[in-house]
Amino acid sequence: MQAFLGSVLPKLTSLDFDPPLEFQRAHRVGPKRSDTSLRPRPIIACLLRHNHARQILETARKQGPFRIGQHDIRITADYSKDTNERRKAFLALRPRLRQMGMKFGLFDPARMWITNNSISKDFYNPDELSLFLDSFQHQPMDSTNPDCSQDTGRENEGGGL
Repeated sequence: MQAFLGSVLPKLTSLDFDPPLEFQRAHRVGPKRSDTSLRPRPIIACLLRHNHARQILETARKQGPFRIGQHDIRITADYSKDTNERRKAFLALRPRLRQMGMKFGLFDPARMWITNNSISKDFYNPDELSLFLDSFQHQPMDSTNPDCSQDTGRENEGGGL
């Protein structure tokens, strides 16, 4: 499986990996399917180098699904159940953030930042963000508010919204 992915991923993504892709592990998940007309089983791969994984994920996000023969190939990050639930909870707050006119982004793995009037704040817990938004409706977000601190060390770690 590792040899297959090591040869196919550079072709699909049109990326040149130096050093070549190396995997900690790679395997299929789910039961073997006897009917070949069904979609192929998912493959889980853990790359040795984090920067290779980020390059592949970024390319996959920008270019959309790839094709091998008649099959669409989708490449996504494999998050834990807890992380997926936190991401969904953050995403559920987007309409409220839009309504309040705030800029926001969801970063890997599950961190939401909001910006209003050049003041930024990061949240790792959706419940904390929801409570903050409840309190924000009664007081503006500014540098005099002790709940708001300007985050100057934040870097873009992943795909924003």
